[in-house]
Amino acid sequence: MGQAYLNQGKIPEALASFERARRLNDDPQILGGLGHAYAFLGDKEKAKQLLAELAERAKRQYVSPGNFAMVAIGLKDYDAAFRWLEKAAEDRDFYITILADPDYDPIRSDPRFVALRRRVGLDR
Repeated sequence: MGQAYLNQGKIPEALASFERARRLNDDPQILGGLGHAYAFLGDKEKAKQLLAELAERAKRQYVSPGNFAMVAIGLKDYDAAFRWLEKAAEDRDFYITILADPDYDPIRSDPRFVALRRRVGLDR
């Protein structure tokens, strides 16, 4: 639900949904979505805290590079987002299959995005 609200621009509802989901299941994907939402809202400190939490979690378990990329996109750190997306492609991570998602709109026109989609077989 948080992602759906975020895609609709309903940021307060997205945050509430992600926070509720986090209380139920502290999954890295939820942390990534929550970080993206906070960054989108302009709360860079909270987004960076969630990035740090994801990095700490990655020391103990696999954390999709796509989660880091989502937060980086929200923070408008597009170079970092592309580094994480490249890592997702190398890992053959599921995030690389959803490059049509609206969350990628801020980087969609970047030539690196076009090249990445082509390289992973989404564009021919």
